[in-house]
Amino acid sequence: MDDGTTPFFISCERGHLDIVKILLIQDHIDIHIRWCNLTPANQAKIVASSSKESWETEEEYQRQQQNCPLIVKLIEKYESNPEETKFELKRELGILGKGFYFYLFIYLFIVIFCIFYIFLCLFD
Repeated sequence: MDDGTTPFFISCERGHLDIVKILLIQDHIDIHIRWCNLTPANQAKIVASSSKESWETEEEYQRQQQNCPLIVKLIEKYESNPEETKFELKRELGILGKGFYFYLFIYLFIVIFCIFYIFLCLFD
């Protein structure tokens, strides 16, 4: 089902800052994709200001509270200057000048993880 939920959206919503950084360096990332009329940045803002849900663990809640505001700032920075932000993220992640296969492995791992996560959520 293609409802607009992407690995990028889920990573932003769940506060997975490192995954967001890796996905932002990809050339085809769409930071404006909408799900339920919300962008990933909108959803991260909502999650950052929300209270703990009964189904969330304390660890998940704390990660979201800590990382979602950082994710919003990172997306805003990316919107204003995508190429500079990509360069800085690649430098921060230590992958400037490294091989294509390293990116591919990380990217595919994240995509497979997110698909598995979505699958589990749909049939939970």
